[in-house]
Amino acid sequence: MPETDDLQEAKVAFIGAAIGRGHPFYLDGLIEAFAREYPQIPYLKSDVTELSHGICRLAWSGIEQLYQFGARGGFISSQYNRLRQRLGSHNKSGVAAAILGQHVREYLKDYAGPVVVSHPLLATILAHQNKIIYQHGELAAPPEAIVEGCYRIFVPTSRTAQAFIERGIPMQRLFVTGQCLENGLSESAEINYRRRLDRFREEGPLTAGLFSSGAYPRDQVRKLVYAANSLAEAGHRVIVFAGLSAKRAGEFARVFHTEIVSALHSCDSGSFGRITLLRAKDRAEFDCQTAEIVPDLDFFVAPAHERTNWAVGLGLPQFILCPYLGTYAPLNGAIATAQGVAIEINDDSMARNLAALIGEYRSEGRLQVMADKGIGQFDLNGFSHGAHELATLMASSEISAS
Repeated sequence: MPETDDLQEAKVAFIGAAIGRGHPFYLDGLIEAFAREYPQIPYLKSDVTELSHGICRLAWSGIEQLYQFGARGGFISSQYNRLRQRLGSHNKSGVAAAILGQHVREYLKDYAGPVVVSHPLLATILAHQNKIIYQHGELAAPPEAIVEGCYRIFVPTSRTAQAFIERGIPMQRLFVTGQCLENGLSESAEINYRRRLDRFREEGPLTAGLFSSGAYPRDQVRKLVYAANSLAEAGHRVIVFAGLSAKRAGEFARVFHTEIVSALHSCDSGSFGRITLLRAKDRAEFDCQTAEIVPDLDFFVAPAHERTNWAVGLGLPQFILCPYLGTYAPLNGAIATAQGVAIEINDDSMARNLAALIGEYRSEGRLQVMADKGIGQFDLNGFSHGAHELATLMASSEISAS
């Protein structure tokens, strides 16, 4: 049965919060897998801003603005992180949580079925009222990601589960799904890894993907520009993903003296030695772009956010744009560097000379070692396993909407 907009018809409700890319990405991935594998089950998909109005909606918009500014570092970043912690798992009855949750709580107050969320703030707000399935797709689990009172929490690895257990979440509330990756990447992981190793052993140019945080923090963007220029000057194929901001894409275009494109057919073999700039109109197109081009990448440059999954699970070496901002990034970075699949770009000099570093790592076999350490370590079908567990839970009388 197709998606429904009638809550009473829905056997499960997915409620999102479009803050950043990571949380919405994990929820969208689970919805896609669930709809594909259980087409007979009616579901509702909504966003908290669609369910809110007046002061409540303004408050959610304010959270999104704080994310944009807070993820750029400095004083505002510290204030944003403090706010996230104050709105965390132990503050269900606080004034801010009451304002943010007013309308979504009202909307769901008589709903008996499971409610699936991926943002910890939404899980916190709703956990005492509804049967919450909290989809935590991130490898890292900082304190504000730990939410009490959920019916079930989906986590990608046993290490992530341990972080929840150590902060008091009962083990029986947790379900390890495996890593949550873009559609299609898990199925092709092994063959793409083998092809990548073949290219490492050859002498031709490599293909690099460069990604900024959606907040475009100044220090990271500067290093991204230096790195892109370094790689292009060395003859490599460089694809810069400008994200969703038309303004930022225009700035990149002027810096790189290139045109903005959205179709990946522009990234053909003729793009070696120059920079191709991709921009998407929305999150869905951005995810399609990345899923299509990742198989051709030999390494990527990005902050230590949700794409760190690629380094850890796909055998795709990562060069981390520093400084770390927020609470998730340093933990993700620590996981990836400890596994030996990522290297930090700590200063401008390293970014300016990235091509030389890549050449050195390639000739010494270190790029291959990084790729080797990132393949076959984890189950990569997290969204599919999560969808199956959700359907299994719904079949039980305890959580069923009927």
